[in-house]
Order: sequence, then structure tokens, then C-alpha cells
Amino acid sequence: MTAEAWQFWVTFIAPIILRNHFSKPRYYAHFMKLVNLIHLCLSYDMKVGDINTIRVGFQEWVVEYEK
Repeated sequence: MTAEAWQFWVTFIAPIILRNHFSKPRYYAHFMKLVNLIHLCLSYDMKVGDINTIRVGFQEWVVEYEK
């Protein structure tokens, strides 16, 4: 698979298919945080404030993942 195919899978297909398929709802919520961060990274009209949101968002996401 190419990076573009993975991006399409993660951002458009997986959120629908994986809904209610994790053993705990918090896993899906955590996955959706990643999806939202990826959407921000790929947006064409990124604002200056979005850069900090992305930076902090990924930091928080990793901390939650490591728990």
C-alpha cells in the first residue's frame, strides 16, 4: 500500500468500520483523536494556531498511548 492509500484508509474508511469494534470505547476515542490530528495536518487552509494545536495534540496523544 502507498502512503496515500493508508491515509485514505485511516481518515475515511477506518472510522466507520472500526466503530464499536474495539474492546473498550476509549480505544476508539483515542484512534479518532489521531484521525482528527491527521485531518488537521492535511488541511489546505492551515492557520497559525493550528500548528500549535497539532504539536500539542500529538504530544498528548503519545502520552495517552503510552498509558
